[in-house]
Amino acid sequence: MRKDNSELLTKFISKPGNFKKNRDYFAYAEHDDMACWVLADGLDSAPDVLSAEIVVGSILNDFTENPSMKKRHIKKYIRNANQALLHESRMMNLQSAVLVVITDYNSIIWGNVGNTRLYHLRKGRINLKSKDHSLAQMMVDAGELEDRQINHHQERNNLTDYLGQRDKIKPYVSKKHTLKDDDFLLMCTSGFWENLEDKEIGAAAKEATEAQGFIEELEGIMLNKDNDNLDNYSMVSVFAKKVFKEEKNSRKNLYKKAAVILIPIFMLTGGFIVYRKIRAASNLKRQKQLILRKIKQATTRSRSADKLARKGNSRQALAEYKKSKETYRKHGKKEKVAEIDKKMKRTETIILGEKIEKEADKQFDEAKYERALTKYEAAKLKYLKVDDYDLNNIEEKIAKTENILKAISYEEEGNMFFKSNQFSVSKEKYTAALDIYSKYELANKKERINQKIEKSQQLMNSNQRVVRARKVESSGDELFKMRDFKSATLKYTEAKVIYSELGMSRKVSKLEEKINSISSSKAYIEAKEYENQADVQLEKSKYTEALFGFKQANKIYSRIGKDRDCTRIEKKIEDSKKIIKAQKAEAEGDELLKMQNFENASLRYMEAKVIYAEMDMEDDMEMIQQKITNVSTAKLYKEAKEYEGLADMQFDNEKYKEALFNYKQANKMYGKVSKGKDYARVREKIQKTEEEKEKFLFFF
Repeated sequence: MRKDNSELLTKFISKPGNFKKNRDYFAYAEHDDMACWVLADGLDSAPDVLSAEIVVGSILNDFTENPSMKKRHIKKYIRNANQALLHESRMMNLQSAVLVVITDYNSIIWGNVGNTRLYHLRKGRINLKSKDHSLAQMMVDAGELEDRQINHHQERNNLTDYLGQRDKIKPYVSKKHTLKDDDFLLMCTSGFWENLEDKEIGAAAKEATEAQGFIEELEGIMLNKDNDNLDNYSMVSVFAKKVFKEEKNSRKNLYKKAAVILIPIFMLTGGFIVYRKIRAASNLKRQKQLILRKIKQATTRSRSADKLARKGNSRQALAEYKKSKETYRKHGKKEKVAEIDKKMKRTETIILGEKIEKEADKQFDEAKYERALTKYEAAKLKYLKVDDYDLNNIEEKIAKTENILKAISYEEEGNMFFKSNQFSVSKEKYTAALDIYSKYELANKKERINQKIEKSQQLMNSNQRVVRARKVESSGDELFKMRDFKSATLKYTEAKVIYSELGMSRKVSKLEEKINSISSSKAYIEAKEYENQADVQLEKSKYTEALFGFKQANKIYSRIGKDRDCTRIEKKIEDSKKIIKAQKAEAEGDELLKMQNFENASLRYMEAKVIYAEMDMEDDMEMIQQKITNVSTAKLYKEAKEYEGLADMQFDNEKYKEALFNYKQANKMYGKVSKGKDYARVREKIQKTEEEKEKFLFFF
């Protein structure tokens, strides 16, 4: 078998990059004479279907049914995958690129559609590199672009051919290429190769000695480039540690030997024919003996596998069965092959069951009992398919897991009754759980459940005291409602002592809050009284007294944390301060008016008016407006008197023209302020001045 005489090691990395979902998919199959690797890159964004997985699955299924390295077969694999993708394209168009590599363990051949890529590396150099179906590749082929530029060209992902097209696809299939020991194959999607240079890949291959290290080194180089838009990337490394060596018959040497013995053959023709018959019979006998020996070895191996299977070494048994089967198959022992097939199927079923059972054991060890039970039951179903399989062990594990789950259920029920203060029932449930935990020696769970049982017992004993404390507390609540704060405090304190002795810290805290709330309530009532009295003073326009009351109320509200009341009372304080400020400004205006300081008096009155307007105090606004008017009137009257006095002086000095002007100014102002007597007096002075002016002019 070629596979057994070669060693091709496969490792791969596939990650989503900076995206939430990885749409790449890789899988491979190794048979005795051939192996197939398939890497696909999903090009669509379907939320529920992975197009790459459909493509890979289709190709591997076809290969498994008909392994081949013929070009027409490889093209058929790819076209069938395209049909599978089209069949699934019901809700949206599914699209994918794909790379298929097939080997007979001595040479490789590949086929691809889209922009997945294959590198064949030998001695640290790129021996071969696949081409893709992009516009950038077409530009390279046409000589418009250098090959080293294709990895970063903007048309590198603009594909001319891909799976999922309704039109006929044209897969590329290479010719065969020989593999040598220590060669590397690197299969990758565009998310990988577009972020690396060929020289970087070659340098990594030169230092690599195994498949895993090679791809990890390449991934590290790529990630160190800090690409903020890193696409899904996958890379598959196949290290040809040892390739299959074909036996070559040298025809040239054969011809030389034939020439040497040609004459003796002619001379001894008759004797040679007899000799050949004897030798042929001898060879046939040896061949039969060899076959019998191999069949005997296969039978011995099969019996050895039976023993391994009985001892529970299923995987070793399966390997021996496979070797026996291959021997029987080569020598046409169909009955033996059928017999071994049954044993292999039985062993494979046991292996699958053991795998599931091992997973269940892990879940059990992690205390994930429900998951473990599901796995154990699944393993049992596998074992049931095997005749005469001893189910005792798995059934014991199932029973143990079921019992532990039952104990957990008892414990959870105990918790529920404990929370609802039904301590006698919770103790019964905890005790039932303890019996099971003790049976299976679950120390941590036993310790925990014992503590719960003890706690339930303690609370059962203290339950009556709790009832007493609640009654006392309830009595305190009633007294509190009646504002009998002193009696309420005594009741709350009594209940608090009981709760404290029982270790019920929450209840203690709650009662402390209630006791504190009594002080707060008393303070609140006091603050309310201050506020109400201040409101009365405010109604009486005793703003200073009101301000004092509001401030006292605010201090208490602030101390007991009544933020809303503080906000309300601070508004009243602010309003009271404004009114007091307005009254002060008004009083200052009155004083300034008496001193005939009309400008400043008017400013003070206006200041008061603004505050009264802000406070919507209409009566005070009307009053202050009248005072403002009085200021204007007094100011005009004073100015009129000044004009009249000046005119009198000018009249006495016979400056009749100037006197006449000033008398008229005074007369206008007296008219504005409605001073009738003054107006009449000045009118007489104007007439007299005009007469004197005429005499004076006539004289000169």
